[in-house]
Amino acid sequence: MRWRRPGRNTPKGCLARSTWKEKRTFTEFIREGVGVHAFNGEIFVQPVWDTETTQLFRTRFKAVSPKRVDTPGHGMGNRFLRAGVEVDRYGRAVAYHICEDDFPFSGSGRWERIPRELPTGRPAMLHIFELVEDGQTRGANQFYSVMERLKMLDSLQATQLQSAIVKAMYAATIESELDTEKAFEYIAGAPQEQKDNPLINILEKFSSWYDTNNVNTGRCQNSAPFPW
Repeated sequence: MRWRRPGRNTPKGCLARSTWKEKRTFTEFIREGVGVHAFNGEIFVQPVWDTETTQLFRTRFKAVSPKRVDTPGHGMGNRFLRAGVEVDRYGRAVAYHICEDDFPFSGSGRWERIPRELPTGRPAMLHIFELVEDGQTRGANQFYSVMERLKMLDSLQATQLQSAIVKAMYAATIESELDTEKAFEYIAGAPQEQKDNPLINILEKFSSWYDTNNVNTGRCQNSAPFPW
């Protein structure tokens, strides 16, 4: 069917509405198809012959959700039935199995087989997707997997930032009933009498500095950095 702008002699409404039950215009229908294909990687469209209309063109198009196309009973499928697409021995699609939308039961247990073409050669189901590998029967959306990773990127950056903050604030603490001098002796591994031990000397300087120099910021008590 060729789409063109309605002329003066064109019957009113024969080109303005393209979907079944006249729910959407042709522009809205194309917009929906682009959105569904971008999200699912495929789109199913069923051409329908409207017998109730009095317009010149009776062909309508009904969009079918890719989620409704599946193996009957949500089974595993077999060689000739893959993810709701029935194929022949050459791998060519011959029919599609669609779960009926019987709201509010969501089509449980009721499936309809729609052939790809009618005996007259007229298409009964249009399946549009990008074929990547041999034997592929359904579309695969690579953009959606990237979107999932983008959603996790904020959490990943926040986690890495928290990890960097924790590593920067790393400090060693000792909980003991001993006093400072005895604790320094255990840390240095030598008695206090060894005045020539450089580790003992620096620990003593640290102890005397932080005991006499305390900085209070509001309700938080922070120690001034040791001058090197």
